[in-house]
Amino acid sequence: MTCPQREVGLRATRNAGIHALEVYVPRHCVSAAELERTYKVEGKYTIGLMMREWAACDEDEDVVSMALTVVHRLMERYGVGHGDVGMLQVGSESLLDRSKSIKTHPKSAAVPP
Repeated sequence: MTCPQREVGLRATRNAGIHALEVYVPRHCVSAAELERTYKVEGKYTIGLMMREWAACDEDEDVVSMALTVVHRLMERYGVGHGDVGMLQVGSESLLDRSKSIKTHPKSAAVPP
């Protein structure tokens, strides 16, 4: 199904919606049930948070490197050029939502120099 074009202001909207999605999961993980047993908090992760595994970054990874990896994978996999990027959204599950500052790094990777 193709989306019809509709004039909105001076720009036409085409094919609105999510066209691609990429998820990066750190390479180190541990069983959520094992964490519960270790910290004596049965059900906290497996029932309360519905987790099966907990993944963690290595010392050579951080949220910015993960975001850059995802942007690079998407652009390579789908043959997207810098000028083709219309919008970039970044989500974070950190206690303090740092999505705005995180977004500046992958956004710079998607914009030509």
